[in-house]
Amino acid sequence: MSASPPTWTPNDVAKLAQIRQSMRRIAVEELERGIHNVIATLPEDFGRPIQEFASEHQHHTLLFFRTDVRVAGVFCPQDRKGIWLAIEDKMIGRGPLTESHLDSLLAVAAEKGLL
Repeated sequence: MSASPPTWTPNDVAKLAQIRQSMRRIAVEELERGIHNVIATLPEDFGRPIQEFASEHQHHTLLFFRTDVRVAGVFCPQDRKGIWLAIEDKMIGRGPLTESHLDSLLAVAAEKGLL
């Protein structure tokens, strides 16, 4: 079960605008509730990496964002790790954020005063 990771470039105005608009701090409890709601109908192992990410980052600042209506992600600025999730109809994907993703996400977070 995997799909291609989200993509955007520094020149991708529409996706970066969506990221800027949607980026916010998220509490681990809210993340865990969201994970439970999203993966409730999916195979158990699908949500495990996301649950592990939430568990490993309970005492860190987490930032949530969307690139469009089907792709969302969460990342930790302190350790430069993050994860994305995509759901469209029955096609699902998830995976780690890349260094280039994190660079642009950190720039948006700094711009918004979230760091």
